[in-house]
Amino acid sequence: MSNNELLNSMRDLTIIGVTFIHDYVQIFFDNEGILSVFSPMSVLDSHYTEIGDLRYLVGRKIRRVNFKEARLRLLLDDNGSITIQCNVESDNVPEALTYSHSRDAPLCIIQKK
Repeated sequence: MSNNELLNSMRDLTIIGVTFIHDYVQIFFDNEGILSVFSPMSVLDSHYTEIGDLRYLVGRKIRRVNFKEARLRLLLDDNGSITIQCNVESDNVPEALTYSHSRDAPLCIIQKK
């Protein structure tokens, strides 16, 4: 499976949890999938207001996945969105994000540019 196919498998999943671990965020889905984000991420509500409390995401469903130009954008069922910039360099890890659709699924790794 290609990275785009793996990322698109997030469509129609529901976010059931969000956890901060040291300097990154993990988003958990109802199918046991996990998105680990090591790059800058913004979360907007349906009024395009940036949300600082990521608990807002719990219970939201991913409606559309768009990955292009080193940016992953997840559109939510309430018209909010999650945007991850995959081209920002940092010292912590070489990956911008990783995603596994389920426990036994292949791992999608998006490297920083």
